[in-house]
Amino acid sequence: MLGFGFKGPRGDTGAGGDTGAQGDQGVQGDQGVQGDAGTYNYVDRGDPANSDKTVGDFTTDATWRDLDLSGIVGEAVRLVLLRVSAKCDSAEKAVNFRTNGHSNTHNKAGVYTQAANVNIEVNLWVLTDAAGKIEYNIPPATWANINLVVRGWCVP
Repeated sequence: MLGFGFKGPRGDTGAGGDTGAQGDQGVQGDQGVQGDAGTYNYVDRGDPANSDKTVGDFTTDATWRDLDLSGIVGEAVRLVLLRVSAKCDSAEKAVNFRTNGHSNTHNKAGVYTQAANVNIEVNLWVLTDAAGKIEYNIPPATWANINLVVRGWCVP
């Protein structure tokens, strides 16, 4: 199991921004394997044989909709690593994801079609809510594929 820590913001006393006091250590969570304070453990899902969601599982109407991942990651807050691939008949279309309940447009992660009929793949991180849900938003288009695989997740 891979462990890594998150710490508070770094101080900035000079123009270079590379000096100053380190921020406070993160707070230990109460789920998963216990580690040092501020450490999150990565759970590798292994080698799934198929996508967890495909184009037919998504509504493509440019509306933010819930996507329940609790059957994979459990009903808890998880930082989830997703592999997403998409291909449609139009350039400049986006398949976006965000934490369930967020509303600011810049708080999202996604894959963007840069050219028509070219498959694009990305790996991205999204935080679930306490019920294991995230949100997605996909505009109308002729989508040849939208494939999502949960590769793993972090637990405190």
